Amino acid sequence: MDYVRLVKPEWFDHSGDAFKELAFRKHSDGTGLSIFDLECAEGESGVILQHVRKFYSDFIREGDVVFCMISDTEFPPNSTLIKTDDPDPCHWGLDAAHGPGKQEGEPIGVNKLKSYFTHKMGRENFFICDGDGTYRGLERADTEPWHMNKMLADGE
Repeated sequence: MDYVRLVKPEWFDHSGDAFKELAFRKHSDGTGLSIFDLECAEGESGVILQHVRKFYSDFIREGDVVFCMISDTEFPPNSTLIKTDDPDPCHWGLDAAHGPGKQEGEPIGVNKLKSYFTHKMGRENFFICDGDGTYRGLERADTEPWHMNKMLADGE
């Protein structure tokens, strides 16, 4: 089963050509990493883009909807999905109190879950929605405008 983790363009590190650990931080309500079930979202809203517009409009930045696709086979061992009290009926929290970190058997705590996914998820796991509701793999060219906009905002 596939899950979607929405990420914001400003979480992209242009010097490292990857998303920062911030992209995989746990939800502030303590329910774990905020994700939604892809199949459920497509059933609820038709396509990811519509689902995001309906439930997660704060994730639409610079016109782009960007996400990481995470298969349940990529979850850390001993992970738990927690059904959240969220307006989105497809929303879950992924909690991984224990499981392998950098060393086999190393426990994953609050700060290590984001590190686990930051190191595990490569560019092939990230996608961007096109205006027609389809999505495709995120390319370096997609990230260039984010870098330019950040430089302008920072006065560089």
